[in-house]
Amino acid sequence: MKFFRLEKIESLAREKVKRLFFIDEIEVFLGFQNQLRESLSLTTMTQDMRFYNVSGITESDLDEAEVRIKVAENSQFNQWFSCWEPWHKVLERIAPDDWQEMMNKRVEYIESNEYQSRVNAKLSALKIAGDSDPERAIEIRADAERAIGRQVMEEINQSLFTELTEKVLTKQRINSLMTPYW
Repeated sequence: MKFFRLEKIESLAREKVKRLFFIDEIEVFLGFQNQLRESLSLTTMTQDMRFYNVSGITESDLDEAEVRIKVAENSQFNQWFSCWEPWHKVLERIAPDDWQEMMNKRVEYIESNEYQSRVNAKLSALKIAGDSDPERAIEIRADAERAIGRQVMEEINQSLFTELTEKVLTKQRINSLMTPYW
């Protein structure tokens, strides 16, 4: 959970930096980490921060960040965790047969017509306008197809990895670990 929370802090820090001028992004990131340490149970952070006063973070920012992170964790953690690379290494080790079965499903899905159909449907929905230069039109469509292909692949991975995570945690009788913390 700590890594999820830190990712969310980093994202919020980036948002804050965009609204400020002449502020060091690292000061904002560390400021959020440091000030939210207790409320988010971040045990590895230092208790004090020498230059917090130059971070530009307000009490209102901290309150909003805490709420946003807790809400995000309750609603998004399971999906995030299912796609987290270190967890995949654990899955490969503790459930090699289930892992291989999921990887086979993934390959089958990619090679099936359904994958290309989803990509084509999303491409059609974009209604990419033609370009007067035919070569450029081909490049634009190819770029869009690559981007949409990645998006469809992420959706497939999300579904397969979430299904596998739930299956393995249930088999191990530890699926209660995925109950929302907040």
